Amino acid sequence: MTRFPHDQFAKHCFEPLLSSIGQFTPSLKVNAEVREIDIYFEPTPSALPPADLGLLYRCVSRATVFEPFRNAASPHEIRAWASKLYELHNDILREAKRSKQPTPANNQRPFLWIITPTLSEAVQDEFGACQQLEDWPPGVFLTASGWRTGFIVVHKLPETPDTLWFRLFGTGNFQARAFAELTQLPTSHPYRAPLMESLANLRVILESRPSRTTNEQELFMQLSPLYLEKIAAAEQVGEQRGEQEAQVKIALKMIGEQVPLETIARLTELSIEQIKELQSQQG
Repeated sequence: MTRFPHDQFAKHCFEPLLSSIGQFTPSLKVNAEVREIDIYFEPTPSALPPADLGLLYRCVSRATVFEPFRNAASPHEIRAWASKLYELHNDILREAKRSKQPTPANNQRPFLWIITPTLSEAVQDEFGACQQLEDWPPGVFLTASGWRTGFIVVHKLPETPDTLWFRLFGTGNFQARAFAELTQLPTSHPYRAPLMESLANLRVILESRPSRTTNEQELFMQLSPLYLEKIAAAEQVGEQRGEQEAQVKIALKMIGEQVPLETIARLTELSIEQIKELQSQQG
């Protein structure tokens, strides 16, 4: 990938958060140019509401598309993503017609949440995005209902436990505080371990890049080796077998991300031969 791996990071984060309450689909393909939606989620009606998802749970009460941006979403990018949403709507309408099912009402069709660190007033005005503070916290902007689109403006969210899962997608010190908040959760918290692993994977991807932008370098420094070593130390059970299993699991993740073998060996302390064996088992 040549893109900043922000969308991959979002997939890794949202999957453990949402998979217990519905159908999580990364990389959903829609018709036309076989365009791809990074994150698509359909809630399971019978799923019990979890106590720990906060604002995220409110955002997935219906079929939902998420598009996370590392930098502020531009009008062109917003329109491009809206066109994907409406092509998905068309797919759903065509399928309903083919199967002779009732046509879904507008409020039953998927809703697009654009996750962006900031959103200028000019862009808010251009898309008619407004806060509805009587129903939503600061930082949530909604367009007119017919557009089926809203914005999570991460840096405007209150820094409370309810918003943590979105604040992980901020930038700079705002994101760093969210990372620190995640590490301070109890080790028994159901989402702590998988999201910590997502952070570790993100750092590995960044390290494997031959060059990094200023933005990428900033994030890489936040996920420094010392920081990750402290995280790993807190997670270890102290048994050699457990350490080896953890190294193999991390190596398999990195093999799937096509990280160079030398980088995997350096970060996991596995030999090149061991990594090649794991690679052959996967292939």
